[in-house]
Amino acid sequence: MASKNPAYELSRSASIRPTGQEGDDSKCDACKESFDDQRQTEDRPRSYQWSMPTRTDAQAEPAGSVGELCVVATIVNLREIEQVYGETTALGVRHAVYERARALSRSGRATVATTGAHIVFIFDLSYLSYKGDASEQLCGPIIEHRVVKVLGAHVVPLGDAAIMPVVRASAMRSGYQPFQDFIDAANLATAGHHWCERYKADMVVAATVFVALEEKRLDFDREPVCAAGDSQDVTYYEVLLCEIRNGQRIRIGSLVGAIERLGMVRRLDEWVVDSTIAALRRNPALRLGCNVSAHSATLDAWWTPIASQLHADRHLASRLTIEITETAAMTSTTEEARNFVRTFQALGCQMALDDLGKGHNNLIALIGLGVDIVKIDLRCLRQEEGGTRSPLGLRPLIQFAKTYAASVIVEGIETEDDAQQARECGATCLQGYLYSGPSAPDIGAEKR
Repeated sequence: MASKNPAYELSRSASIRPTGQEGDDSKCDACKESFDDQRQTEDRPRSYQWSMPTRTDAQAEPAGSVGELCVVATIVNLREIEQVYGETTALGVRHAVYERARALSRSGRATVATTGAHIVFIFDLSYLSYKGDASEQLCGPIIEHRVVKVLGAHVVPLGDAAIMPVVRASAMRSGYQPFQDFIDAANLATAGHHWCERYKADMVVAATVFVALEEKRLDFDREPVCAAGDSQDVTYYEVLLCEIRNGQRIRIGSLVGAIERLGMVRRLDEWVVDSTIAALRRNPALRLGCNVSAHSATLDAWWTPIASQLHADRHLASRLTIEITETAAMTSTTEEARNFVRTFQALGCQMALDDLGKGHNNLIALIGLGVDIVKIDLRCLRQEEGGTRSPLGLRPLIQFAKTYAASVIVEGIETEDDAQQARECGATCLQGYLYSGPSAPDIGAEKR
């Protein structure tokens, strides 16, 4: 396969079928039935599907004429699991992932080999036929996405513990180092005296969130983003991640940090964006924005079905704003993040950088990313006992942001005085408690 990988230029991809969102078809047991079942969901059109036609010897093409695809999957947190929970638990997680891999290989006509934290698949592409306009070059991202969803998207229950395996997968390409993710992740095990305790606590949080996702208890709250000059002019509504508890929506954005530290946030972010797209489809007049972690701002298999849906419906894409939230330092390189931003801009989305000036490296990131919108949280600029969180102040920060983005949103507006200060400093739009209320539409996540 050529070293230049057009399969990852997602803005040019054809519409493909996202998997694992309807019901429980991404779980291991369902894998035994088919590599990608044919069920349809009424409001989610798909023009690409897997099919595995019955072949006779007379129909079969000569070996190698269609080709094979090698996909390397790695349980990147296996060493951490062993250090925190012990060897028996790590072996149990590995065994569960191996079993998922074997079920996938049977349904997907693949050969599978396992060694340690690594699973190697050889897919025979002659058994995969296309329905639609998808190019064979899309095989890599499509299969990668299916592999990571089947192997790593669900909790492994082991005794009193519930463990989430973190799985990375990549089709073998020229220059790719398949085991580097595992090596890099393993090096994290030396960080901090209380690392094991924090890892266990983070795993409990992650398991709770992903079980809520599987049980369809994750939902959205919403906040309007209003024009600075007219609070009745709503630019878009930002959806905020919640869990349904006793009939109430409880915001759980504060839990995302634990999921980021474990390397699991891309699975959550895919669900958030996919569910936001579904809400846009149900509400053709709305414009919505959703958050993704800075850890997710890199083009990989998780984004393949999302890009496909947006490519198939550019009008819908034009109503979506994706906000990159840097709750932790950005792990992707500036070039990777820039490609991520440009790809989704090419699909028609607005791209925003959240929490400018809050910390980490987002002042530097703003210069290179080329986003359309910058968001500044007024609460991070207020005087607190013991000092000021930002040395810049609101006015110079807004002016700096306007140098690199067309629109600047000030968040944390709680009073009319806050709103007036933001307007005088040059804010384009305002967001906060002052404008939140029952008048905003209910755009909760679809219970698929």
